[in-house]
Parts: sequence; C-alpha cells; structure tokens
Amino acid sequence: MMGWWGFGVVIGPALGPTLGGILTERLGWPSIFWINVPIGIITLVMCFIYLGFMRDQEKTKQRFDTLGFMLLTTFLVTLQLGISRLEKDSSTLYGFILYFSAAVLSLVFFILWERNRRDGIYDIRIFRNWPFVSALMVTAVRSAALFGGVFLLPFLLQRHMHFPK
Repeated sequence: MMGWWGFGVVIGPALGPTLGGILTERLGWPSIFWINVPIGIITLVMCFIYLGFMRDQEKTKQRFDTLGFMLLTTFLVTLQLGISRLEKDSSTLYGFILYFSAAVLSLVFFILWERNRRDGIYDIRIFRNWPFVSALMVTAVRSAALFGGVFLLPFLLQRHMHFPK
C-alpha cells in the first residue's frame, strides 16, 4: 500500500505539469478538468472489484460527533478564508487576523473536545506516538521541498527561460 502511495506521490508531480501543459496547449484549459472523468470511472470500477470484501464485514453503528465536526469545519474554512484574504487585506491584515484568530480558537477547542473522546471524529491521541509524529514531520518537510519546487517551476520557465504562457 505504501509503495503505491509513494509511487503516486513521486509520479504525480513528475508527470502532472507536463501532461497538464500538453493538454492545455493542444485541447485548451478545460481539458485538464475533463481528464479526471475517465480516471474517476476507472477508480470506481476498481473499487467495486477490489474492495468487495468490505461488504461482508460486520456493520457497526457509531454516534456522529457533531460538535467535533463543526469545530474542525470551522477551523478549515476560516483558515482557508484567512489565507484568501491576504490578497485583499495585504496592507492592514485585518481580515486575515480575524479569520486566523477564529481558526486558531476553533482548533484549540477542537483539540480540547476530542482529546478524551472515544467516539470523536478524529482520535488525536495518536499524536502521543513519537514515531508517528516524527514520520509526519519528515513527510511534511519532504512534501514542502518537493511541491515547493513544482510550484516555482512554472515561474522559472516563463519568466527566466521565456517559455510561452
């Protein structure tokens, strides 16, 4: 499983920009969205074929953690809105500070709410496991390095190497 995931992580940034550029240049920008339709269909067919064993497993009913869901959703939405406000409020940062404060507060309340719950939306006690946390930190640094380069590559190619936009 980890090998296939790693394969996707490595091959995606290697082939994605190249294929996206070819599709955009030859078929127009909407093609980069339509290419996902056949991939999604293939994925659904493979799920029905290879995950059929899950139908035979015993079904358990769990309570839904509504408050945990609302706090996590508030955190994610306000963080995204705060980041998107940076462009509009770059001089005062008022909107960003407001949204970021709401995001931090909702994250703190989410952690406090979820830390001792057995039926929570996310078991945050897993972060007590040091090997897991250290693996997450290594993955985060590696991902930032990998995807940071992929993010900056188009700027290099267009501005300094004069590739067409």
